[in-house]
Amino acid sequence: MSRQKLKLRSFRRGDEQLFKALVNTTYRNLETLTEERVKTLTSPPYFNPKGFFIAEKQDADAPVGCVGVFNLSAEKCFTLQYLAVRQAMSNLHVVNSLIEAALKYSASRKPKLLKAVTLTVQPYVDAYQLFGFKPVRRILRIAWDLTKIPREKRPRVKTIVAEVSQDEVEEASVVFVEGLRLYWDWYIEEGGGTRALQKMVADWMEKTTYLGAKVNDKIVGVAAVIPRAEGSEAAFSGVIVLPEFRMKRIGSALLSASLHRANQLGCKRLVVHTMAYLNSLTPGAVLYLKSGGRIEAEYLQLVREVNQRIAKN
Repeated sequence: MSRQKLKLRSFRRGDEQLFKALVNTTYRNLETLTEERVKTLTSPPYFNPKGFFIAEKQDADAPVGCVGVFNLSAEKCFTLQYLAVRQAMSNLHVVNSLIEAALKYSASRKPKLLKAVTLTVQPYVDAYQLFGFKPVRRILRIAWDLTKIPREKRPRVKTIVAEVSQDEVEEASVVFVEGLRLYWDWYIEEGGGTRALQKMVADWMEKTTYLGAKVNDKIVGVAAVIPRAEGSEAAFSGVIVLPEFRMKRIGSALLSASLHRANQLGCKRLVVHTMAYLNSLTPGAVLYLKSGGRIEAEYLQLVREVNQRIAKN
């Protein structure tokens, strides 16, 4: 493909279906965007229409690729996502041109943090590394078949799992953030810091039913099941437990309650995105796999120095 035949343009209202089709046809069963997910992705405060690029060939009827620069919660922090190019191995110029356009847009926003998230498939990982991105961690998409829920293991301490009430939202939001410590500190930073993330989580909890694990009448862990508007699938927030209460099977109790809740809601699948190190699994990922979850896809998070010059392809 020659450079003269490639045109890049920014996202326009009405491109939602185009975005969905590009991702779904490019990744096939590895990544499937629903109408609900596309609506969320293309809405404030995370979406930048001018920073979402669509590649078109002048002699083709349909666009051939896309990539988006999305806002993170922390100020001047951005992530490149949904790099998708039809027949990417034969269209490396399109892949590189989209990344270059995204980097130029990002540079104009004077970022403090710039990262990329991509499925661990070629040639996207190589392309990001060509532009100076370095892998820092993996994200695993793990799913459970809710027709085969494993037997619950009893916690090592007396634990009661129940819905978080409106009066408990503040307490539960603190547990959520503090439970991210050690393995997910980077998420707190990208969320704008402890206070900003606590406020954001409290807003989520006002709108979504969370389960809380209580020990001696105090919440020590939380989890949420969020049914999808489309299909019989539910999203899982993952199990979050305060550091001092880990290794007591409290997470197992929360996971079991979440699996049963999703089943009661009529869902056939429960899906979570959870972090893993580059060369090993975190305890959360191990728990999910031991409890019947199966890895469906793997993503790579990469970070780029913000003052790095943009390489020409």
